[in-house]
Amino acid sequence: MIQKFVKAKSELLIGGFKDPSFGPVIMFGSGGKYVEVFEDTAIKSAFASDEDIDSLIGSTKISKILHGTRGEKPADIESLKKIIKSAARMLIENGNILEFDINPLIVGEDNKYYAVDIRVKAE
Repeated sequence: MIQKFVKAKSELLIGGFKDPSFGPVIMFGSGGKYVEVFEDTAIKSAFASDEDIDSLIGSTKISKILHGTRGEKPADIESLKKIIKSAARMLIENGNILEFDINPLIVGEDNKYYAVDIRVKAE
């Protein structure tokens, strides 16, 4: 497989799973190879409103970077919210999906998002 090289500004994680008590949940945070080191993730119900998704993003440390720091141009937060919403809808609407993760979801220097590695566990 050959794909375009994308220089990353940030590496994100979007994941989801079906919790036995809470049902489908969505996770967002810092991703990439340091996901376990930074431990910067948040979880919400996959039945999330726009306000819930804002809160999900805003409750992470990576949020400050995504909104622009030290003169950097902010990431396209509206597109990120659409990606999170689509991932949550995928989990809700497909009963055979037990869990998934997109890690990393790269924010390129062009402020576009690139899913580099995707894993889906289905029954």
